Amino acid sequence: MRIGWRIDLDCDFKSWEGLKEAIETLVVEHRLPCLPHAAVGRCCSASGRVSHPHLWWLLPHGAAVWCDENDPRCNPRQIAFFKGVVGGCTAALLDLGADPTACLLPLKGKSPLSPLWDSVFWNQADFPTLADWARFVDTGAKLATLSRAAARRDSGLSAKESNAAFLAFRRLALDALRAMAEVADPEYVAALEDRAALKRLLLNRSRHDVAATASTHEDRKRAFAVFDRVAGYIAEAWDPTQVRRPVDRGACAAEVEGLPLPARQRIGALHAACVKSEETRRRIRDAYFGLAAIGAKAPTPKSVAGFLQLSGRPVSEKTVRRQWDAVVGDMVPDSKC
Repeated sequence: MRIGWRIDLDCDFKSWEGLKEAIETLVVEHRLPCLPHAAVGRCCSASGRVSHPHLWWLLPHGAAVWCDENDPRCNPRQIAFFKGVVGGCTAALLDLGADPTACLLPLKGKSPLSPLWDSVFWNQADFPTLADWARFVDTGAKLATLSRAAARRDSGLSAKESNAAFLAFRRLALDALRAMAEVADPEYVAALEDRAALKRLLLNRSRHDVAATASTHEDRKRAFAVFDRVAGYIAEAWDPTQVRRPVDRGACAAEVEGLPLPARQRIGALHAACVKSEETRRRIRDAYFGLAAIGAKAPTPKSVAGFLQLSGRPVSEKTVRRQWDAVVGDMVPDSKC
């Protein structure tokens, strides 16, 4: 039973009062219905500075939500509504440093009752229901959209640059998960039951690949800021039963903003074609080196197409020949067909 949720603000504040004033502004602007019922963090006794606070909101007595997705008696619409409110609350607090992965673990956070943390209680009277919350927040906020916005905020990149980096790192993360899934990597299998652990595994396994995309220290910091958000999103969206990319409807958000529908559709179609072509090139490349690894001498477009035919996801020989120089020729100079 869920009686509330926590939002992690992934930054520091000058004081508790400074944090309260910032949240009160959102309440006055009708972006939140009320102040959090508890705020928990580490407060410096000398400076009063508050580090990475967690904000807790509670539902009224008797309004808890049954959130057991494995029980057929549980109403999935109620679970989706609860998650939508948590996502909307996160979206409202993005400018204050909200971590979108709070949606993954809404009940795991710093306890306001623990003597190990510093806590304040600003709201002991106002307990909105989920229906009340829905009048203030966007319950349709998606994790992908929140993650993109957080990546742009953390990296300091422009919307277009951040979106491009997010998309590139999304492919990198998915390829890493596919590789682990194909060999049933023990750490990967163990992490499937804990999406936060899956995110940590992705961060650790992809660290060198992410670092290799940047040439300066500052660029690497920006790259890791974006990848941290990508890893959280992919860890939640990953479906281990279907080793494929999840649909990302925000991939062209920066490019289509403000454009009429026909222009948005053209950009979306071009993006989809690029993604499909990249996927095809990746499969041709994997098939080429797969044949080479099992002893095939100088794999040809015909043999690669035949290998892909056996995989259950065929690519025509004509397509393989068309992509050959772009995929294989750059890596194996003498492989012209």
